[in-house]
Amino acid sequence: MKLVLKNVRISYPKLVEPVSFNGSEPKYEVNLLIPKTDTATVEAVNAAIVGAIEADLKRGAKSVLKTPVKPLPTLLKDGDDKPDPSQNGHWILTAKTKDAPKLVTTTHEIVTGDAIRETFYGGRYVSASLYIAPYNMGRKGVAARLQALLDSGEGEPFGGGARTIEDLFDLDTDDILNSFE
Repeated sequence: MKLVLKNVRISYPKLVEPVSFNGSEPKYEVNLLIPKTDTATVEAVNAAIVGAIEADLKRGAKSVLKTPVKPLPTLLKDGDDKPDPSQNGHWILTAKTKDAPKLVTTTHEIVTGDAIRETFYGGRYVSASLYIAPYNMGRKGVAARLQALLDSGEGEPFGGGARTIEDLFDLDTDDILNSFE
């Protein structure tokens, strides 16, 4: 079931290349931060979970789950339980994919290579296109597959750190070019 989340903040993006944990299949990954005050988005996430499960169970013999899931699984983790203060006051939804997600700018250009880190950093606001699907691998649940991120063009980097050489050294472009003479 398709789910689009608008104006969410990304955290801990792994979007340049897939990452493997403890020998698992390498995947691209991003945490999406949803303010706890955004009840409409939380309701949309929960509705997508229910919709994905119901659609799966209607498939009968081809169902992944085979039987209803009790209790209803969630995709949201409580950011207040995390040590990172940037996640406090938010629900965290982790989305993964083994295939490179589409990463798009505000002008609808595809972002690739080093530009990914410059555009999709922790703290950036995005719209996220996800696919919510059930799984049954010894335990039943639902997962969010990351399909695409659309950059909003806004968002201070978490930690407030400088992001460019110019910022790091308080230089303008002419100063950098003159330093090579």
